[in-house]
Amino acid sequence: MIRVSIFVLLLLASTVAHAQSGVVQMPGCPPGVMPGQPSCGGSSANFVSSELWRDSYAAFAFDKVTGMVGSANGFPSKRAAVNAAISDCGRSGCQVGVWVRNSCLAVVWGQAMWFETGDDDLAAETKAIKNCIDSGESGCKVFYSACSLPVRVQ
Repeated sequence: MIRVSIFVLLLLASTVAHAQSGVVQMPGCPPGVMPGQPSCGGSSANFVSSELWRDSYAAFAFDKVTGMVGSANGFPSKRAAVNAAISDCGRSGCQVGVWVRNSCLAVVWGQAMWFETGDDDLAAETKAIKNCIDSGESGCKVFYSACSLPVRVQ
C-alpha cells in the first residue's frame, strides 16, 4: 500500500512539473522547432503555412502648380492606389510623388516636397526629414505619413 502511494505521489509530481513548464513539445522535434524544419526531420520547403496574405498599396499625389494633394491607402494594386490618389488630388495636373507596397511612406515639406519609404512610419518620416535637412532646407516638417501593410485573408 505504501509503495502504491509513493508511486502515485511521484506520478502526480512529475505531471505537475511538466504542466508548469509551459512548453509544448512536438513529437520527434527538439524544443522550439516546428515540424518540417531541417532539425525536425524535414526541410522547411515541406512546411506549408495555411496563412494567405494580400498585398496592400498606398500612394500620394500632388499638383505642383496648385499645391493640391491626394492620398490613397489599403488598395489591392498599385494601379488602384495611384488612380485613387490622383482622383483624391482632384486636378488634371496631379502626379504621383510616391507609392508603396506593404510598407510605409512619408511626405515632408520644407521649401520643396520630400518623399520617402520605410518599414514603419517613423522610419519613413526620419529618412524624409533627413533628406530635407541634408539638402540645406530649414523648417522641414512631416506633412503626411501612412502605412499600407499586407492584409491576412486566411
